[in-house]
Order: sequence, then structure tokens, then C-alpha cells
Amino acid sequence: MTIPKFDELFTSFLNFIQDKNEYQINEIVNHLADEFNLSEKDKKMRYKESGRLIFKNKVAWARLHLIKAGFIKATKRGYVEITPKGQEIIKKNKKIDRQIVEDNFEEQEEMKVGLEEKEEVTEKTPDELFRTNFEKIQQKLANELLEMIKNSSPDFFEKLVVDLLLKMGYGGTKEDAGKRIGGTNDEGIDGVIQEDRLGFSNIYIQAKKWENKVSRPELQKFVGALRDKNSQKGIFITTSNFTANAIQTAKKNNVVTINGDQLTRLMIEFNVGTTVNEKYEIKSIDKDYFD
Repeated sequence: MTIPKFDELFTSFLNFIQDKNEYQINEIVNHLADEFNLSEKDKKMRYKESGRLIFKNKVAWARLHLIKAGFIKATKRGYVEITPKGQEIIKKNKKIDRQIVEDNFEEQEEMKVGLEEKEEVTEKTPDELFRTNFEKIQQKLANELLEMIKNSSPDFFEKLVVDLLLKMGYGGTKEDAGKRIGGTNDEGIDGVIQEDRLGFSNIYIQAKKWENKVSRPELQKFVGALRDKNSQKGIFITTSNFTANAIQTAKKNNVVTINGDQLTRLMIEFNVGTTVNEKYEIKSIDKDYFD
């Protein structure tokens, strides 16, 4: 038996709980699995990416939609019961399809968002969708940051790189732990930062605000500049990307490469050039408390 889609569960879900009693979700899952003649193999099938049980995920989505339509309500964590509106709808309709449910959404615009991508809805649970949307927000911010950086001056970019590395913990808290030394006579070095707060070792920085990929010759120049400084550690940062040969050269010479996407992700993580608007906490049951 093929695992049904979440919207094919609406009718059986409501019929099972129509007596107005309170039902546990796992009880509903088991009943629906039996009603749809799912085999033990079907019941144990999981999504490859998340590892979640597929059928249980379908029931979770059916539950969410029925709640939004006002047909059922959550009484406590893991339990639901039918509402008078839900009892009325199954009296009027032998089959509760997706159209009926969507027509009764109590938060129309909110629920419509995301339902256009049907595959997305059927594959992911609410918490997975939250994380997906969070990643989209992060990517949008990263793109905007990169555009701002590209429109800035070379001096500002070099200063930004040093600020970021200081925020990441290099150099400790010393004011002179990192500085920009770029200029016409920089000898291939744009900045220097102390590896630790005691200043035992320096890390040299090259920062390129480019559109084209950084190639091997540029890495070789930087490696040469490091040798002139008797240094074995360097960081090469660009707003674009690196060729495969450049990355290979960097790895052989103990140089860390950071491309535009990695740069903006680090800026977001360490709050450089960004500010926090809102914070959300996703909580779960503290099982130790109930033991």
C-alpha cells in the first residue's frame, strides 16, 4: 500500500475523533495506519534527509491543517479533540478534501504561504520548514552584505576583514592586535593580526574585492610575501571565489581561503556589520523534569 498524502487523511482523521473525546496523536497515527492498510515496512519508512518517519509526518501535517481550519484543537501537548465546527463539517461532507480545508483556514494568508510548493509541504515538518525559512533569511542577508561590501572602498574592505578576525577571537582584546597595512607598498600584504593575545605569532592577510575568481598566480604572490615575512600562516579573503588550482596552492602552503559567501556568513555569525532584530527559541520537553 502506498503511503497516502497528508490531505488524503483529513476524512479518516475527523471520523476517528468525531465523538468529541480527547485523542493522543500516536493513537491517531496507529489507527490511520491500520485504516489505510499500511504494512510494518510502510510504517517504518523514513525520509533520507531528516530521518523522520514519513507516515507520522503526514499525520502531523494533516493535524496542522485541520487545526488551522478550526476543525480540531490541541488540548495539550500531543493531544487533540474535534471542535463543533469539525463535527458540523463531517455531517455535511462525506469526504473532506483539501479545498474544503483551505476554504476554512482561519488565517488565510499565513497558511497560503508555502502551500504553493506542494512537494515542500509534504516532505517537511513545521520545525524543518522553520529552519528552511530561517536559512532563506540568512542567505538574503548574506547577499545584501556582499553587495554592500562590493560597493565599499578597498580601504574599508581591508578594515572590515581585520575587524572580523578580531571578533573571531584572534589577538585577544589588545587594541593593537590587528591592523590594516595595505597600500601601494604593502608587498602583497593588506593586514596583520596577532594569533593570540600574547602576540607570539602574526597572521598575515590578503583581501581582494574582486568580481573575477582569484587564480593560482595571486596565491603564489601571497605565499611569496609570507616567506619574506618569515611567516607560515596567512588568510586570503575575496568577495568573489577561488579557482581549484588556487585552493590547491593555498592548502599546500598553509593559507586559509575565504570566499564571498563564507565571508558574509562569518560576518553574520560574529555580528560584524549586522544587528539582531528578533530572537526565537524552539523549546522541547525536559524529560528529566518529568522523571
